[in-house]
Amino acid sequence: MSIYVTDAPHTASLSASSADEMLAAKNHQALILEALQKLSVSQQQFILDLIEFLLERSLTVGEVDHELPSAIECFRRGWEDVLRGNTVPLDQLWDGIDDE
Repeated sequence: MSIYVTDAPHTASLSASSADEMLAAKNHQALILEALQKLSVSQQQFILDLIEFLLERSLTVGEVDHELPSAIECFRRGWEDVLRGNTVPLDQLWDGIDDE
């Protein structure tokens, strides 16, 4: 059984995209709650711990998700380092990694 929220009366004054986003969020929340009810208590505790971790992380990182650079951008930066001579000899690459 799947639950979907189809409309919310207070969204009439919102823009269409905001209303669509709110509706999608409510649908996700309903699906999450439905799935949680099917899990064992220990699995629910695991999910709760995960949610708390994600909430703590969002507070330390900030509300805005930080996007990782694309693989192309990473390669471009690495290639620029090579061209500038910013390299480390392979035999020294892992020096100091076990010091911590």
